[in-house]
Amino acid sequence: MNTDEEKESFKNPATLLAYRRSLETASNGIFKNLVFDETSQDVKAKFRAEMEKVMKQRLKGSPELAEKLIPTYQPWCRRLTPGDGYLEALQEPNARLVADPIEAVTETGIRTKNGDFTEYDVIVGATGFVNSRTMPWKMTGRNGVELSERYKHDTDGYLSVCAPDMPNFFTIGCGPNFTIANGPVLSALGFVSDYILRWARKMATEDIKSICVKTEVIEAYNIYLQQILRRTAWNRNCESWYKKGRADDYRTGITAIYPGSMNHFKAMLETIRPEDFEIAYRSRNPFKFFGNGLTALDLQEGADLAWYLDKTMELDHVL
Repeated sequence: MNTDEEKESFKNPATLLAYRRSLETASNGIFKNLVFDETSQDVKAKFRAEMEKVMKQRLKGSPELAEKLIPTYQPWCRRLTPGDGYLEALQEPNARLVADPIEAVTETGIRTKNGDFTEYDVIVGATGFVNSRTMPWKMTGRNGVELSERYKHDTDGYLSVCAPDMPNFFTIGCGPNFTIANGPVLSALGFVSDYILRWARKMATEDIKSICVKTEVIEAYNIYLQQILRRTAWNRNCESWYKKGRADDYRTGITAIYPGSMNHFKAMLETIRPEDFEIAYRSRNPFKFFGNGLTALDLQEGADLAWYLDKTMELDHVL
């Protein structure tokens, strides 16, 4: 929590920017230091030791709870939990941790696989959410292909932004293998928005009817993507909502996470790589956008027609 003095200091734009940079720097360092297998082994070991120490302190030395709750798998294999107050709530007199799996929910209670049955007045299901990466609406693409069917078995997208067989279709933050756990999500949403706007500008100014990422590009991209994911903590042996896809000879089943750092994601979105797309124009000649040879600037009365001469072309220091 920030103090009142710190909050007051944020009224200074430079101070606020420095604070934001510090937060994003720490968040962006997670992938290399804690997720990517081959790097920072000492950092990983210290991080795990600190997490175990904190959990034991919050569990007040209860060896039974510690044994059940402290994970044996690699940190970051799944989303880090619990949040504030969770471990403390489990130690209240009116709470009991049951680790045995549920066999059945009846009209009056819950029976676990070891045969124990407990009656309950109210049962609240809070086991997560559907993470199929399929959009909750009907999306029909080329040749009548539905996105839900296309993603039914293999959720293979392109940079989390484009989907196969779906012309002019872009997603922001909800496509497969997005940077949901690689760094600051808000920054990533901005990177994707800029990428989509580059395509929108190109389409609007070059008389383009549609663009659609090529099927062979989708396949090649996802083969490489899955090989990188194999070398991350997310691919370790744990139950995780990151893993909702099919696992086979080259797939890890990880459909939620991008296999690189936030800076890597931004670099991949810097250019739109038109060679990865099938581009259809509105006319037979793709140079129809050429127009009459003049730009809007040329027709503007009194416009600066030499705007491209910037500071780098000053002649002050010519020998």
